[in-house]
Amino acid sequence: KCESQTMASQRVHGRTTPGIPLVRALRDEFCLQGGSESCPVSSRQLAQQWHRQLQTERWLNGRSPLRCCDRQAIALRAAQMVQDMGLRSSGSIHMDEWIHHRLLALSELPFPVAGEQITAALRLMLQWKPNLLGELLRLFEVADRAGSGVLSFCDVIEVYRSGVWRLRASCEGPMQLSDAELHAGDPCMFARHVVDAMDLDGRRDRVTYPELAAYFLGQHKHPVVLHMYDLSEGLARAVSPWLLGEQMGGIWHTGIVVQGREYYFSGDIFHDQPGETRFGTPTKRVSLGFTLCLQKQLRDFLLHIVRPEFTHQAYSVLRHNCNHFTDKVSMYLTGRHIPEEVLRLPECAASVPAVLQPLLTRWFDSVEAGVGGRALGCSAKAGHRLMSQSPADGSHQQLLHHACGEPDQEHSLCQGTVVRVLPRPGENRRPFLAQVCSHPCPAEIVQAWLPCDGEWVRFFEPPRPGRQGEVRTELVERSQLATVGGDAGDIGAPVYQVALHALEAAPAAQHSRADPMDGRVSSSGSDGSIFGGSVAAPLTGRPTVVLSGGRRVGHHAAPEAVSAWSGQQQQQQQQ
Repeated sequence: KCESQTMASQRVHGRTTPGIPLVRALRDEFCLQGGSESCPVSSRQLAQQWHRQLQTERWLNGRSPLRCCDRQAIALRAAQMVQDMGLRSSGSIHMDEWIHHRLLALSELPFPVAGEQITAALRLMLQWKPNLLGELLRLFEVADRAGSGVLSFCDVIEVYRSGVWRLRASCEGPMQLSDAELHAGDPCMFARHVVDAMDLDGRRDRVTYPELAAYFLGQHKHPVVLHMYDLSEGLARAVSPWLLGEQMGGIWHTGIVVQGREYYFSGDIFHDQPGETRFGTPTKRVSLGFTLCLQKQLRDFLLHIVRPEFTHQAYSVLRHNCNHFTDKVSMYLTGRHIPEEVLRLPECAASVPAVLQPLLTRWFDSVEAGVGGRALGCSAKAGHRLMSQSPADGSHQQLLHHACGEPDQEHSLCQGTVVRVLPRPGENRRPFLAQVCSHPCPAEIVQAWLPCDGEWVRFFEPPRPGRQGEVRTELVERSQLATVGGDAGDIGAPVYQVALHALEAAPAAQHSRADPMDGRVSSSGSDGSIFGGSVAAPLTGRPTVVLSGGRRVGHHAAPEAVSAWSGQQQQQQQQ
């Protein structure tokens, strides 16, 4: 427990500070942003606070003031933080919302999208029970005697013994123990039952904040399974080596099974009893992980986000079929893609000799799409169409759209386009907003060490205790970028406009000098960097390439080109 406390303290404070409870440290962190228990923080306050801190740091280090594009990056991140953290749709962040968001960020999540699913459920529940979040945080704080952010089994026993916790373990969600039950029962038995009921990660000797929050909101861990049906009935395995030069496991139709129903796309979105669809018995069953998604959340997602995209008119054997549907739903439920052998099916089909492609397309279309879905509607085993009963409320609709960024690899991204940077598989990093910007170094240098098809993006990394905020420019793979809107000024977010106007009205610093790259005001730190922020290489698993003072760190740059460019920049700086 002491080790856990020290680790949590280091993550929050940037130093070892035993004895300071984690929740109290997060309250202090919120106050540093300009808020208090009774006063929420707006996007304007966040942006102004970050702007002052960063401008002061630059002035103390003899660096030039922030540029217009840097202020846009700060305002964009402030707007995103208010949208992500604000649960009450008030355009600001309250202290309890800040603590909730930070506790999730500092906790070990059982699966990638657990934090987003807990927050989405909490956002819905707060519409009916405004004091729910305060009660949840109170229960967690009083039980966390060590202040480590993790409740040991002994901590849970103690809060039952003292009568602070009255939670009754139930498959239907949290229920209260009566006074008579609490005094007559065994605290150890109560603790064991409730810890088992809260368990999400298989460790039944502790309780994390995400586990307590999910249980408090009535969320349970549901397995997500992919059903794979070989439409060729084994024929693809036999003939694919002759046609493609490699063996295919099958021509796959897929359905996704969660909460006792199988969902699939076949001209429309259908659901049925698992394994009892018109496609017969599944050839394979693949576990995709777990989800905390509530039934209402899944239904709203399918009706209002997925269904407008997956229609009979939009169906395409190679580009928009049942497997694309299950992959999209799997990413929403678990944060993971379906198996690669299914996603590669269009690529393999494109390798079929041209003379056979029309026949394959026609056959696959008739079998998988069911002649426009009409045969499915008449069949006794066709399943049930997913019909809308009531539209989702505006805040939930916005949340669903906000959470479902799709990589955009087909359209060119011009400078100023707002994009969402998605994490790579297995990366513990939340999606964040950025702006596409120009290459911060000459084109010949970019071509020499550019390891992927990517785009340069500029964003603001918020400050944390022990770490200064900074404007960063990074090269990101196109597969990690999802378009959000056009130019940042046109995204239509009032919180962004308020934050940006506040920064534009801020007095500019007096010291500045010309940027040799583009003739504009530039930042030049003590390390010799001539860009508006730190410049990093792609967010990939390859060796990192970082330009610091014109020097190459990594293995992707052409040494001669970088060396020559570095010498030119040093001469210009000396002049």
